[in-house]
Amino acid sequence: MAFVKWDCGCVGLKTNNRDIVIEACDRDYESSETLTFTYRETDREFINLTDSEIDEYCRSIDMMLADGFRFRKLKTLIND
Repeated sequence: MAFVKWDCGCVGLKTNNRDIVIEACDRDYESSETLTFTYRETDREFINLTDSEIDEYCRSIDMMLADGFRFRKLKTLIND
């Protein structure tokens, strides 16, 4: 599993089975929710995120988990 950015602008986790988008390129920017946690089928080109970018996303995910925010949704996506 790797943190990646697809050429469309989405950021997420590239896995062997499915890709999990954590920041969608087409998200509603008026929304207070910045991370999305959704599956997307994609054959797009991608690049791996830098260590500092990964750290930033991990901190955001950690804060969400500490608050219990969307914990079940994240757990379901990872285990599915």
